[in-house]
Amino acid sequence: MTERPLRGRLDGPPRVAGVLAIVWLVAVAFAESDTGVAFPRWMVLAGVGVVLLGWWLLRFVVAAVVGRRNPGILFAHALAWTVIPAVVVAAVVLGNTYTLLRARVWLSSRALVRSAADLEGIPVDDLRTRPQRVGLFWVREFQRADSELRFITSECGLVDTCGIVFAAAGEPVHRGEDSFSHLFGGWWHLYQSW
Repeated sequence: MTERPLRGRLDGPPRVAGVLAIVWLVAVAFAESDTGVAFPRWMVLAGVGVVLLGWWLLRFVVAAVVGRRNPGILFAHALAWTVIPAVVVAAVVLGNTYTLLRARVWLSSRALVRSAADLEGIPVDDLRTRPQRVGLFWVREFQRADSELRFITSECGLVDTCGIVFAAAGEPVHRGEDSFSHLFGGWWHLYQSW
């Protein structure tokens, strides 16, 4: 008698994992819309993604085995079965493009440029210990070099920092091992290696 309800639950996709996957995608989108993701946070996000995908795969195999007597059962829930793989693919795409960062910079660009004079007046150590909210970013370091404005907003990797640069005159000046990716207009993503 208990076999039937259990079998019914195992025939379909993991609903709880589907909801958790959507929540996870929102967390990934928020993290990836910043200029960088610190390594520990990246490990947690990637680990959760792997667990969700593993949960989905395990349930898929169980549903295939349980549903052998009813071959159409997997297709009956086809759309629901695609939620977790689609969310994982979306997270990978978001993590490897600057789409969300571009949107965030575009929405914050005026505030960032206007904040330059105010940020210059804040001592470097104060800005590091108490980052300033500018647009949709928390600015931890600021530098002005001629017409170039550098806003360091986050850690990325283990010891590196990332930010955005406004350089109206073209590509920003490389200092040390800096690398840049063009976002739009005079805006660039900065990866500052140590």
